[in-house]
Amino acid sequence: MGIQTINQWLEQILNDESALDLHDIQEYLPALAEAEAEGHEFPAAMAQQLHHIMEMFPELKQEYDALVEILSQEAAVGLPSAEEILSDLEMEEPAVPFAAD
Repeated sequence: MGIQTINQWLEQILNDESALDLHDIQEYLPALAEAEAEGHEFPAAMAQQLHHIMEMFPELKQEYDALVEILSQEAAVGLPSAEEILSDLEMEEPAVPFAAD
């Protein structure tokens, strides 16, 4: 999930708060945390909306903060992102089992 998708989602919520759905938040949470850990700064209105969402769901804020911390530490030591790992796994050839004698 790219930054543009996240920005579109935040903009949609900014324009229509009734579009806010807990399932969507949980889906976007890892990507939001990764973007923040990588130093992405959201436009002011969107950052304010994100802050508002986190105030509405304190348990998600704790999860979000923990994800940002973990991802920031991973970025500091140069570990690959979840997206990079998944991309690598998709490119690998499946193992061919040995034929039984």
